[in-house]
Amino acid sequence: MKLPAAMPVKALIASLRDGAYAHGGYPKYWLTDDGETLSHAGVLDQLGRSARASRAAERGYDRADRDCAQFYTEYEHGWAIVGCDINWEDPDMQCAHTNERIPSAYAEDHAEGKCAPDCCYCAQG
Repeated sequence: MKLPAAMPVKALIASLRDGAYAHGGYPKYWLTDDGETLSHAGVLDQLGRSARASRAAERGYDRADRDCAQFYTEYEHGWAIVGCDINWEDPDMQCAHTNERIPSAYAEDHAEGKCAPDCCYCAQG
């Protein structure tokens, strides 16, 4: 199985150093190689594990010719971070580690009726 390209560890650290919110106050989340989402607190709590997994994935430890036991001691599937993005409108996004809700940039506006009267998102609902 080919795993997605892992985020370089330096880029991971830089994204965490910037905080839980992007410029402009937009909430960020981190995506793992198995498709789960993590919050800033979740990644910080498991930073060693995520950094090791990302480094192992970068070095190609997902190769099929490697011994399975050695592969899983070096690389913990599901903890390699493949990207960081902004949660624009998903009100149900949760951190897979802490199980806390990851805030969204605009979904709260829709739920509270604070969006524009001609909002496309609300007209669909």
